[in-house]
Amino acid sequence: MKTCFVLAFAFLGAVMPLAAQTSDFPGASDFPEVHRPPDSFLIGAKRVDLDEFAIPVGPVERGGPAHPGKALHATGSIDYLAYSGPKTTSSLATYTGLAAQLRNEGFTEVYSCSRASCGSAFTLDNLLSQPLVDSIHTGDWGHYLIDDLDSTTDDSRYGVFQRGGVYYLVLASLGSGYRSGSLLIRVAQPPAASVLAETPAAADSSAQGNAQSSASSATQSAQQTLRSKARGWLTGHPQ
Repeated sequence: MKTCFVLAFAFLGAVMPLAAQTSDFPGASDFPEVHRPPDSFLIGAKRVDLDEFAIPVGPVERGGPAHPGKALHATGSIDYLAYSGPKTTSSLATYTGLAAQLRNEGFTEVYSCSRASCGSAFTLDNLLSQPLVDSIHTGDWGHYLIDDLDSTTDDSRYGVFQRGGVYYLVLASLGSGYRSGSLLIRVAQPPAASVLAETPAAADSSAQGNAQSSASSATQSAQQTLRSKARGWLTGHPQ
């Protein structure tokens, strides 16, 4: 297993950071209650019309269960939005800014953790972001998500906010050498309006343009799959 960890870190580290995005993920828009961190771009979005969601409200340990021992179980529409921000923005600055907006909108913080108090923050990052990464199959979007939401130094802050039947999960991360990342997940009952105007497949196609060949797309997808598997080995949850 130690060898797997070493190889996984080596693979993730061998991939050079991509050039920063300068435009948003196609079809995605900000949540109405909380706006993006300053100077950030949307790098991913996902919509599920109705499903169950286990909301982590306890430490997550590397190699532990797929969900932490303590969780809130909610049902409703599920929307994911991920952002990439400046390298100079700390996880503290990103988290406090997003949390303040939610409090101003009448949401109550029901759980929060930072760095070591999250258990393995890297595993928490993976647990929350992997469904979004898995939903995007072409282009560089998946690589941006992995680069900016993986805190290999465990520099992450996380909180859960509730107002009635609406929950927001807020994750802010900063990895060494990468841009700051943040992930917002909304679980709403009754279901809320989608923040994604088009399907991920259509967004991927639009992002790549007509010039991208199927061979190039397959290569990018394979690379993203390998990086996702590396994440899985590091967190004890092989994909």
